[in-house]
Amino acid sequence: VHSTTGRRSSDKTMNVTPQIHLHCALSSVPPQTRSEGNPFLQIAAAGFGGVECAPPSSAEASDFKAALEAAGLRFGAAVYLPETEDPEPIFERAAAVGAHYLEGQIDGYWQTESWIDARTRQLIRLGQQYGVPFYLETHRGRYTQDLRRTLELLERHPDLLLCGDFSHYTVSGELIAPWTGMWRKGLYQVAEKCAVIHARMNAGQRVQDPLLAVPLNQQQEFLELWAFAARAAGKRGQPSFTLTTELLPTDYQYRDKLGVPVGDVWQDSLELRKKIAHYLHPSSLE
Repeated sequence: VHSTTGRRSSDKTMNVTPQIHLHCALSSVPPQTRSEGNPFLQIAAAGFGGVECAPPSSAEASDFKAALEAAGLRFGAAVYLPETEDPEPIFERAAAVGAHYLEGQIDGYWQTESWIDARTRQLIRLGQQYGVPFYLETHRGRYTQDLRRTLELLERHPDLLLCGDFSHYTVSGELIAPWTGMWRKGLYQVAEKCAVIHARMNAGQRVQDPLLAVPLNQQQEFLELWAFAARAAGKRGQPSFTLTTELLPTDYQYRDKLGVPVGDVWQDSLELRKKIAHYLHPSSLE
């Protein structure tokens, strides 16, 4: 999905219609169907414009970058950062292969506000230093687990931008369409500061449900929230906006009473891509 990149309106606030980039998490591609020579080809053939995964090691960087270029994909780095890990090598690895951003699940839920503030400032600074913008992911078990605490964090760090994975908040709030009240208001306040979306839907009880198990009015709530986030990015002058279909197998996939996975993660990724491409058409973001 593409728009006229960086088109400005007559509004004095520097509005742009952001170019929409659709990425796919590499983990959504079944290992048995991946090309051994280039695991990114299946994602490109499906119509995605980018891939999201962990940045490669320095030894793998050359082959990784060549595979990206051969597939014609953008790259978004996705990382998990334990409390004791130095994040700088991760930014260095991401920059070495031309990552457009680095989004991270950051441990530290039980840490103090001062620790969290210091960690947040460090990650923003490293993103600036290496030319790979950092986006903090909203995720359960991390220091963005609680919606109210995340809103307070945004107040203290107005330059912080997020990777919004709202599937965690809809579960913690047991949100079933129509979303109302303070939960809805809080979600939209978070969406206003998102630069990237992790696109996953649920029916309000499990983090990830097969699309067929998510009622259409619940799907509509997610799509409207994501579109609002894209428009908010344009209002602050952000020229592009990324949505990554991040449907995960194994522990995320819903299973029946016999333990058999329900649904098809890859097919749901393709269907979700179509829904996003239709709903976030450039004309809807102007």
